[in-house]
Amino acid sequence: TGAVVYGVKDVDQGISSYSVDGGTAHSVDDYSATRVAGASLFIVSGLTSGTHTITITVTVTKNSASSGDTIALDSAGVF
Repeated sequence: TGAVVYGVKDVDQGISSYSVDGGTAHSVDDYSATRVAGASLFIVSGLTSGTHTITITVTVTKNSASSGDTIALDSAGVF
């Protein structure tokens, strides 16, 4: 069992952090030199069957190459 969060990677995207069930946060840099819509931003697998919570935090930080700190999410899926 797992989950995936989809969003945009682009020249103006920032860094967010993801945690599952209150666990350790993992930083994700959404910067890309070219736009990628529907990109897999965060994937977690190996979860036990049942209810889980993914917490997404906008850090308001960015890669030095990025022109902004925007975080654009599209959707999430469970597998």
